[in-house]
Amino acid sequence: MVDALTQITVLTLSMPVHRRDGSFAGVTAIDVLVPGIFEELIPVKLEFLKSDDLDQLEALIKDAMDSRSGIRKMEYNGRE
Repeated sequence: MVDALTQITVLTLSMPVHRRDGSFAGVTAIDVLVPGIFEELIPVKLEFLKSDDLDQLEALIKDAMDSRSGIRKMEYNGRE
């Protein structure tokens, strides 16, 4: 989802809130900026991404960092 104010891709996390008697009281939610998630994960998690086509791999990572959604076909182990 894209945040209406910032135009940045966000991940919305939500859950119901219940009163002490168990009845439904409402919903609480938080929007997490997707680029912020990748800034935290890149040093640790993106190390496992590999491709013989380094230009395509760099483009994929840049798209993720820039919050660009879509589909990118890439070869993996010689197969697309």
